[in-house]
Amino acid sequence: MRLAEAERFHEKEDLAGKLTDRRGEPHHVGPQTVRLRTGTEDVPEPWAQLSLRVGDVCLWQVAEHGRWVALGVADLDPGDEIQLLLVVTERDPP
Repeated sequence: MRLAEAERFHEKEDLAGKLTDRRGEPHHVGPQTVRLRTGTEDVPEPWAQLSLRVGDVCLWQVAEHGRWVALGVADLDPGDEIQLLLVVTERDPP
């Protein structure tokens, strides 16, 4: 069941395509280094939680509004429900 859910949520490409049409090509980021840093540093939110929940992120900078948009699938914890995450923040990525 979990595998089927993971495959369904990895269809985030539709949403990513719509964001790309509006905002341009995203940066594809693997937050593994941020995840490692959470053990020794005070990584700001929402980046700390995002790094613990997703394996990769599509990231757009919306400079005219001073924001970042991050899109990812929260599937790292096998005990958690799989979720499609869209995060909008004014805080720069670490």
